[in-house]
Amino acid sequence: MEIHQVWIEVKRDNGTGDVRWIEYLEKPFEEGDAIADAFFVDGGSTYTGSSTTTLTGLLHVTGVLVDYQTAGTTGTATVTNRGKITVPATTKCHVGFAVTAKLETMDFDLSKPPLGSTSGDKTRIATAAFKLSNTGSGFTFSSDADSSTFDAFSQTDTIFEGVTPQYTLPGGTERGSARVAVKHATALPCTLESITPTVDGER
Repeated sequence: MEIHQVWIEVKRDNGTGDVRWIEYLEKPFEEGDAIADAFFVDGGSTYTGSSTTTLTGLLHVTGVLVDYQTAGTTGTATVTNRGKITVPATTKCHVGFAVTAKLETMDFDLSKPPLGSTSGDKTRIATAAFKLSNTGSGFTFSSDADSSTFDAFSQTDTIFEGVTPQYTLPGGTERGSARVAVKHATALPCTLESITPTVDGER
């Protein structure tokens, strides 16, 4: 089967200064794939082999704090001057830099019979539920992308599929912005399919 793969020249700070690496995009994580194969780190390397707690060959990021993912377990470790890190026992582990994915919606404009819509009203999102698929731990939400407070969705499954409970959004006590912000910052996949809000507005 023919495979097309995107290669990129990337300028990064590896902890000692700017460097340029040649990186390529891994295949997308799809429904049914094993969580151990979920590659969600930038500038990443993958170890596959016999069970070990020590990964080597990371001299290109010596002294740098990196993220890792092994069988759905994530963590961080600082690379030693010998290019090593210690991880939970693993036969497959991805190591690199986890990307923080952020999204903030536009203001929700909802129907308000018989007066038209909430456009121009002072409104806020009171609660919201999120439909997620292929999502690992680390999904958080707020009412403002610049908020210092993001609440976390606590999931028991390694990969979550379904709709979360309806949550009260932190930072949304004042009317005036009917928005939802979400963030995912671990070395695991996240797919947000929809947001179902309830709005508190003027009557």
